[in-house]
Amino acid sequence: IYNATIGIYVHNGSFKIHNVTINNCKVYNLQTGINFDNVEEGKANNIEAYDNLNYGIYLYVSNNITLNNTKVHNNPQQGIFCEKSHYAKITNSSIYNNGNQGVGHYGIYLRYSNHTIIRANIIYDNNKYSVVIGDSNNVTLIENKIYGNNITGVMVSFCRDIVLNYNNIYNNLRYGVDGMYSSNINAQFNYWGDSSGPYHATTNPGGQGDNVSDNVDYSPWLGFPWPTSPMTYHTNDNIQDAIDAANANDTIKVNPGLYKENIVIDK
Repeated sequence: IYNATIGIYVHNGSFKIHNVTINNCKVYNLQTGINFDNVEEGKANNIEAYDNLNYGIYLYVSNNITLNNTKVHNNPQQGIFCEKSHYAKITNSSIYNNGNQGVGHYGIYLRYSNHTIIRANIIYDNNKYSVVIGDSNNVTLIENKIYGNNITGVMVSFCRDIVLNYNNIYNNLRYGVDGMYSSNINAQFNYWGDSSGPYHATTNPGGQGDNVSDNVDYSPWLGFPWPTSPMTYHTNDNIQDAIDAANANDTIKVNPGLYKENIVIDK
Protein backbone atom coordinates (compact mmCIF):
# COMPACT_ATOMS: atom_id res chain seq x y z
CA ILE A 1 0.00 0.00 0.00
CA TYR A 2 1.64 3.25 -1.08
CA ASN A 3 1.27 6.78 -2.47
CA ALA A 4 -1.76 7.88 -0.42
CA THR A 5 -2.44 9.80 2.82
CA ILE A 6 -2.89 6.88 5.24
CA GLY A 7 -2.21 3.32 4.20
CA ILE A 8 -4.56 1.54 6.65
CA TYR A 9 -6.87 3.66 8.81
CA VAL A 10 -8.93 1.84 11.46
CA HIS A 11 -11.37 4.37 12.92
CA ASN A 12 -14.94 5.08 13.90
CA GLY A 13 -15.99 8.39 15.40
CA SER A 14 -19.04 6.99 17.24
CA PHE A 15 -17.82 3.83 18.98
CA LYS A 16 -14.72 1.75 19.55
CA ILE A 17 -13.80 -0.87 16.98
CA HIS A 18 -12.91 -4.26 18.48
CA ASN A 19 -10.65 -7.15 17.51
CA VAL A 20 -8.84 -5.84 14.43
CA THR A 21 -6.01 -7.88 12.88
CA ILE A 22 -3.68 -6.68 10.13
CA ASN A 23 -1.22 -9.23 8.72
CA ASN A 24 1.51 -9.44 6.11
CA CYS A 25 1.67 -6.09 4.35
CA LYS A 26 3.97 -3.24 3.42
CA VAL A 27 2.94 0.41 3.82
CA TYR A 28 5.19 3.08 2.40
CA ASN A 29 5.40 6.52 0.75
CA LEU A 30 2.39 7.75 2.78
CA GLN A 31 1.69 10.41 5.41
CA THR A 32 1.06 7.61 7.95
CA GLY A 33 1.50 3.91 7.31
CA ILE A 34 -1.05 2.40 9.75
CA ASN A 35 -3.33 4.32 12.12
CA PHE A 36 -5.34 2.60 14.89
CA ASP A 37 -7.77 5.28 16.11
CA ASN A 38 -10.32 4.47 18.84
CA VAL A 39 -9.68 0.72 18.68
CA GLU A 40 -10.04 -1.82 21.50
CA GLU A 41 -7.90 -4.93 20.95
CA GLY A 42 -5.94 -5.11 17.73
CA LYS A 43 -2.95 -6.86 16.22
CA ALA A 44 -0.50 -6.01 13.48
CA ASN A 45 1.78 -8.88 12.50
CA ASN A 46 4.56 -9.07 9.94
CA ILE A 47 4.20 -5.43 8.86
CA GLU A 48 6.83 -3.31 7.16
CA ALA A 49 6.29 0.45 7.41
CA TYR A 50 8.82 2.75 5.81
CA ASP A 51 9.26 6.10 4.06
CA ASN A 52 6.07 7.49 5.63
CA LEU A 53 6.29 11.23 6.24
CA ASN A 54 4.74 11.46 9.73
CA TYR A 55 4.48 8.02 11.36
CA GLY A 56 5.20 4.47 10.39
CA ILE A 57 2.53 3.25 12.86
CA TYR A 58 0.29 5.54 14.95
CA LEU A 59 -1.86 4.38 17.87
CA TYR A 60 -4.34 6.99 19.10
CA VAL A 61 -6.82 6.40 21.95
CA SER A 62 -6.50 2.67 21.27
CA ASN A 63 -5.99 -0.01 23.91
CA ASN A 64 -4.59 -3.54 23.94
CA ILE A 65 -2.82 -3.25 20.58
CA THR A 66 -0.02 -5.72 19.81
CA LEU A 67 2.62 -4.96 17.18
CA ASN A 68 4.61 -8.12 16.53
CA ASN A 69 7.35 -8.92 14.03
CA THR A 70 7.21 -5.50 12.41
CA LYS A 71 9.92 -3.61 10.56
CA VAL A 72 9.52 0.15 11.01
CA HIS A 73 12.27 2.12 9.36
CA ASN A 74 13.25 5.21 7.39
CA ASN A 75 10.21 7.21 8.45
CA PRO A 76 11.35 10.86 8.47
CA GLN A 77 9.70 11.83 11.77
CA GLN A 78 8.62 8.94 14.00
CA GLY A 79 8.63 5.19 13.69
CA ILE A 80 5.91 4.19 16.19
CA PHE A 81 3.82 6.78 18.08
CA CYS A 82 1.51 5.67 20.91
CA GLU A 83 -0.68 8.51 22.15
CA LYS A 84 -3.28 8.04 24.91
CA SER A 85 -3.14 4.31 24.18
CA HIS A 86 -2.81 1.83 27.04
CA TYR A 87 -1.70 -1.81 27.36
CA ALA A 88 0.18 -1.83 24.05
CA LYS A 89 2.78 -4.50 23.30
CA ILE A 90 5.64 -4.04 20.85
CA THR A 91 7.53 -7.30 20.38
CA ASN A 92 10.07 -9.02 18.12
CA SER A 93 10.38 -5.99 15.87
CA SER A 94 13.12 -3.95 14.18
CA ILE A 95 12.82 -0.17 14.50
CA TYR A 96 15.61 1.79 12.88
CA ASN A 97 16.67 4.85 10.86
CA ASN A 98 13.64 6.91 11.86
CA GLY A 99 13.49 10.64 12.57
CA ASN A 100 15.94 12.04 10.07
CA GLN A 101 13.70 15.02 9.22
CA GLY A 102 10.97 17.14 10.79
CA VAL A 103 10.39 17.45 14.53
CA GLY A 104 9.86 13.85 15.67
CA HIS A 105 13.20 12.08 15.65
CA TYR A 106 12.03 8.97 17.54
CA GLY A 107 12.04 5.26 17.01
CA ILE A 108 9.21 4.74 19.56
CA TYR A 109 7.36 7.54 21.36
CA LEU A 110 4.92 6.86 24.20
CA ARG A 111 2.81 9.85 25.25
CA TYR A 112 0.13 9.51 27.93
CA SER A 113 0.25 5.76 27.34
CA ASN A 114 0.35 3.48 30.39
CA HIS A 115 1.05 -0.23 30.93
CA THR A 116 3.13 -0.69 27.77
CA ILE A 117 5.49 -3.62 27.19
CA ILE A 118 8.38 -3.28 24.73
CA ARG A 119 10.09 -6.66 24.47
CA ALA A 120 12.71 -8.45 22.35
CA ASN A 121 13.11 -5.70 19.76
CA ILE A 122 16.13 -4.29 17.96
CA ILE A 123 15.94 -0.49 18.10
CA TYR A 124 18.88 1.29 16.57
CA ASP A 125 20.32 4.12 14.47
CA ASN A 126 17.37 6.44 15.01
CA ASN A 127 18.31 10.05 14.49
CA LYS A 128 17.94 11.29 18.07
CA TYR A 129 16.13 8.88 20.39
CA SER A 130 15.32 5.19 20.19
CA VAL A 131 12.58 5.27 22.82
CA VAL A 132 10.93 8.30 24.42
CA ILE A 133 8.55 7.73 27.34
CA GLY A 134 6.67 10.88 28.28
CA ASP A 135 3.90 11.29 30.87
CA SER A 136 3.39 7.53 30.85
CA ASN A 137 3.43 5.08 33.78
CA ASN A 138 4.01 1.35 34.26
CA VAL A 139 6.15 0.85 31.16
CA THR A 140 8.48 -2.15 30.81
CA LEU A 141 11.37 -2.57 28.37
CA ILE A 142 12.92 -6.03 28.51
CA GLU A 143 15.34 -8.04 26.35
CA ASN A 144 15.80 -5.31 23.73
CA LYS A 145 18.89 -4.17 21.86
CA ILE A 146 19.06 -0.37 21.89
CA TYR A 147 22.10 1.12 20.25
CA GLY A 148 23.67 3.58 17.84
CA ASN A 149 21.35 6.54 18.40
CA ASN A 150 22.61 10.05 17.84
CA ILE A 151 21.47 11.37 21.21
CA THR A 152 19.87 8.93 23.68
CA GLY A 153 18.80 5.32 23.82
CA VAL A 154 15.87 5.77 26.24
CA MET A 155 14.53 9.15 27.39
CA VAL A 156 12.08 9.14 30.32
CA SER A 157 10.20 12.32 31.30
CA PHE A 158 7.59 12.81 34.03
CA CYS A 159 6.85 9.11 34.50
CA ARG A 160 6.44 6.57 37.30
CA ASP A 161 7.11 2.84 37.55
CA ILE A 162 9.43 2.48 34.56
CA VAL A 163 11.35 -0.80 34.33
CA LEU A 164 14.25 -1.51 31.96
CA ASN A 165 15.78 -4.94 32.61
CA TYR A 166 17.96 -7.33 30.61
CA ASN A 167 18.49 -4.98 27.70
CA ASN A 168 21.70 -4.36 25.76
CA ILE A 169 22.08 -0.56 25.69
CA TYR A 170 25.25 0.69 24.07
CA ASN A 171 26.91 3.13 21.67
CA ASN A 172 24.32 5.86 22.21
CA LEU A 173 25.99 9.23 21.87
CA ARG A 174 24.76 11.21 24.88
CA TYR A 175 22.93 8.83 27.22
CA GLY A 176 21.99 5.20 27.34
CA VAL A 177 19.14 6.15 29.68
CA ASP A 178 18.21 9.72 30.58
CA GLY A 179 15.72 9.95 33.43
CA MET A 180 16.60 13.42 34.66
CA TYR A 181 12.96 14.55 34.69
CA SER A 182 11.39 11.44 36.16
CA SER A 183 11.15 9.48 39.38
CA ASN A 184 13.57 6.65 40.04
CA ILE A 185 13.89 4.26 37.08
CA ASN A 186 14.58 0.56 37.61
CA ALA A 187 17.37 0.01 35.06
CA GLN A 188 19.03 -2.97 36.75
CA PHE A 189 20.45 -5.99 34.95
CA ASN A 190 21.32 -4.27 31.67
CA TYR A 191 24.51 -4.46 29.63
CA TRP A 192 25.87 -0.99 28.91
CA GLY A 193 28.56 -1.74 26.36
CA ASP A 194 31.36 -2.48 28.82
CA SER A 195 31.78 -4.72 31.85
CA SER A 196 32.66 -1.66 33.98
CA GLY A 197 29.05 -0.53 33.65
CA PRO A 198 27.50 2.78 32.67
CA TYR A 199 29.23 6.06 33.30
CA HIS A 200 27.86 8.29 36.03
CA ALA A 201 30.05 11.11 37.26
CA THR A 202 29.23 10.51 40.94
CA THR A 203 28.27 6.88 41.44
CA ASN A 204 30.33 5.15 38.73
CA PRO A 205 33.03 7.48 37.37
CA GLY A 206 35.03 4.50 36.12
CA GLY A 207 32.22 3.20 33.94
CA GLN A 208 33.15 2.87 30.27
CA GLY A 209 29.65 2.09 29.01
CA ASP A 210 26.88 4.44 27.98
CA ASN A 211 26.16 7.43 30.20
CA VAL A 212 23.22 7.43 32.61
CA SER A 213 21.63 10.43 34.26
CA ASP A 214 20.50 10.87 37.83
CA ASN A 215 17.35 8.94 38.84
CA VAL A 216 18.55 5.80 37.04
CA ASP A 217 19.08 2.77 39.29
CA TYR A 218 21.54 0.82 37.11
CA SER A 219 23.14 -1.53 39.69
CA PRO A 220 23.50 -4.49 39.50
CA TRP A 221 24.50 -4.52 35.83
CA LEU A 222 25.55 -7.25 33.42
CA GLY A 223 29.17 -7.88 32.54
CA PHE A 224 28.31 -9.40 29.16
CA PRO A 225 25.55 -8.86 26.61
CA TRP A 226 22.25 -10.46 27.47
CA PRO A 227 21.61 -13.46 27.25
CA THR A 228 25.17 -14.71 27.82
CA SER A 229 25.29 -17.76 30.08
CA PRO A 230 26.87 -18.09 32.54
CA MET A 231 26.50 -14.39 33.32
CA THR A 232 28.60 -12.03 35.43
CA TYR A 233 26.72 -9.55 37.62
CA HIS A 234 28.42 -6.38 38.88
CA THR A 235 27.17 -4.29 41.77
CA ASN A 236 28.20 -1.11 43.53
CA ASP A 237 25.17 -0.56 45.78
CA ASN A 238 23.33 -3.78 46.72
CA ILE A 239 24.79 -7.28 46.85
CA GLN A 240 21.51 -9.05 47.59
CA ASP A 241 19.93 -7.91 44.32
CA ALA A 242 22.75 -9.58 42.40
CA ILE A 243 22.44 -12.78 44.45
CA ASP A 244 18.70 -12.92 43.85
CA ALA A 245 19.18 -12.59 40.08
CA ALA A 246 22.07 -15.04 39.68
CA ASN A 247 21.70 -18.62 38.50
CA ALA A 248 23.98 -21.63 38.81
CA ASN A 249 27.54 -20.96 37.53
CA ASP A 250 27.01 -17.18 37.36
CA THR A 251 29.57 -14.83 38.91
CA ILE A 252 28.96 -11.81 41.13
CA LYS A 253 31.59 -9.08 41.29
CA VAL A 254 31.26 -6.55 44.10
CA ASN A 255 32.87 -3.16 43.52
CA PRO A 256 34.91 -1.67 46.38
CA GLY A 257 32.73 0.21 48.85
CA LEU A 258 30.80 0.04 52.12
CA TYR A 259 27.72 -2.19 52.03
CA LYS A 260 25.32 -2.18 54.96
CA GLU A 261 22.92 -5.06 54.40
CA ASN A 262 22.09 -8.55 55.57
CA ILE A 263 22.97 -11.04 52.84
CA VAL A 264 21.02 -14.25 52.35
CA ILE A 265 22.38 -17.00 50.06
CA ASP A 266 19.84 -19.79 49.72
CA LYS A 267 20.67 -21.22 46.30
